[in-house]
Amino acid sequence: MSNKDSSQQIVIRKSNELIEARYRLTLEEQRLVFLLSSVIRTDDEDFKDYEIRVSDFVQMFGLEKRKAIYKAVEEAARELSGKKIDLSRDGRKIFASWLSYVEYVEGSGVVKLRFDKSLKPYLLQLKDCLHGFTQYNLATVINFKSTYSIRLYELLKMEVWKAEKSRRTQFEKTFEIEEYRQILGVDKKSYPIFADLKKRVIEPTVLEISKQTDLNVVETKYIKTGRKITGIMFLVKIRQTDEIQTLQL
Repeated sequence: MSNKDSSQQIVIRKSNELIEARYRLTLEEQRLVFLLSSVIRTDDEDFKDYEIRVSDFVQMFGLEKRKAIYKAVEEAARELSGKKIDLSRDGRKIFASWLSYVEYVEGSGVVKLRFDKSLKPYLLQLKDCLHGFTQYNLATVINFKSTYSIRLYELLKMEVWKAEKSRRTQFEKTFEIEEYRQILGVDKKSYPIFADLKKRVIEPTVLEISKQTDLNVVETKYIKTGRKITGIMFLVKIRQTDEIQTLQL
């Protein structure tokens, strides 16, 4: 069974508050979060110590040819334990950690991880979430090469249920540029000039999502205030089942 086939069975579920949170992860760290999220049961009431086998990580994401992958996974787990999430909203300042525990025994090929308890409202018992939750198959994003693509896909996927409830096959999603930077973790030092942000982050991300997923970003509009671009609007078409199947051939 290919990594694509096996990942079709894995559903990622996150609260919309977590999707809209402000944080920045590397691709390896994002993949670890995926794999860790995939072993959570829908009826779990608390986090457990979950064992992630590096061999499963390699097979899942098709990294058989990647050099020093065991070291990369160990480093990603260590770095993830120190990464913070800004969940602030509605006048409340909320900051959380991704992990509360990491254990890696040299040569074992196994990483033991535990989500921090502060993330329980955002990953467990999601039917009770005040702001709802979003789910999708891991296979949809498994071949993404950019962590920005993962973030934008989740942000757009949040809007699908609203469109479908209104029997619409497309929708618009608008961000202020500064808001967009903050959510994706793109600080001004990385791409101070908007043209670079557009070329390095926005355009590749839109292309990756449109080529590989159930969402087709048919138009990207840039909103100006005077001469300055201050906003961005994505016009998104929801692909139907037959269109998605064609993509997977």
